Amino acid sequence: MEKENKLGTMPISKLIINMSMPIIISMLVQALYNIVDSVFVSRVCEQALTAVSLAFPAQNLMIGLATGTAVGVNALMGRALGAKDQERANAVAINGVFLAVVGFAICAVLALLFAGPFFRSQTQIDYIVENGTDYLLVCCCGSLGLFCEIMFERLLQGTGRSILSMYTQGLGAIVNIVLDPIFIFVLDMGVTGAAVATVIGQFCGCILALIFNLKKNEEIHLQFRGFRPNWRLVGNIYAIGLPSVIMVAIGSVMTFLMNKILITYHSAHETAATAFGVYFKLNSFIFMPVFGMNNGIIPIVAYNYGAQNRRRLFADLVHHFVRSGRPSGEKAGDAQPFAGFGRVVRRRAQPLGAAQYVVVVAGAVGRGFDFILVGYGSGLRGYTPCRCEAEHEDRQHAIHNFKVLGLSPE
Repeated sequence: MEKENKLGTMPISKLIINMSMPIIISMLVQALYNIVDSVFVSRVCEQALTAVSLAFPAQNLMIGLATGTAVGVNALMGRALGAKDQERANAVAINGVFLAVVGFAICAVLALLFAGPFFRSQTQIDYIVENGTDYLLVCCCGSLGLFCEIMFERLLQGTGRSILSMYTQGLGAIVNIVLDPIFIFVLDMGVTGAAVATVIGQFCGCILALIFNLKKNEEIHLQFRGFRPNWRLVGNIYAIGLPSVIMVAIGSVMTFLMNKILITYHSAHETAATAFGVYFKLNSFIFMPVFGMNNGIIPIVAYNYGAQNRRRLFADLVHHFVRSGRPSGEKAGDAQPFAGFGRVVRRRAQPLGAAQYVVVVAGAVGRGFDFILVGYGSGLRGYTPCRCEAEHEDRQHAIHNFKVLGLSPE
């Protein structure tokens, strides 16, 4: 008798923790790496840190393309597995790997063409432009490891093996931290050394993730021989994943414009943009639990939606949706999973969590475009004086959105 995947059997509350905690831990390790990386670069000089900070919008857009594509693959594959359609699940996985390679090629070409003009549009200081261009070229032209690592990690998460994805991302971050001072100071490569260390760390994580998928991931079979792209599947993948790419793109454009405003109008000029970049990296600690929780929920929703187990989703996911959006005035112990992060974190993360849950669940069932604005509207309610103070009002709001998504058992 075939063993049922835990995504369809484990109690939802336990399953969300089981799937999300490894992802949250690995993302926090990654956030720590970003800060450590900035510390090492800042010891070269302030302008070196400015170069890395100004590269952030382009880097983030590249990561957004990789993660958005992987989100689409994750959700579509989960639905196929839930429906016991093994052939379709394998086809989605292999097409996802193909799209990761295509994404790398696009980013590499764009970097070769536009990295220099991108920095020239923000500053005229030659040191920042030259070092920033070199940094971005290395990161983008070596981004095959990043794209494939993210894709292979999502394949592991999509079959319920999020603990393995934690190992791969953790390995990449640790290799990065170890190699940073070697390339930056010992080999005297400066900012370019930081980029080289980043790329090597990504390839290490990618190789481990590939090994895990080939050796440990029994639910899918990656067969590259005789592969031809299935353009219908590619369209379905981006129908789910493109809203995530768009949301990241909006954030990247906002950061780019903010850098230009600070450099042009602030008295500190480039220093102000540097401080803004450091703020973003520190700020990631606040939101990583939200994003980790979302990544853990996608395969749960997709699998059970594909298995037509909507009652299981409706009863428990509404409960978790409501808990994520509780007003910050409640007791710290009542605001799981954000208890312990402090009042400031809860005030900022809880509304975002409620907003993201709607968009994540909508994406997993193929309705991401319809619910981007609904999700943001839910999150903004947490910042306004007229937000719902009563739990039952939040519950009714959640129930309405889930019914629109077709997850009501009625």
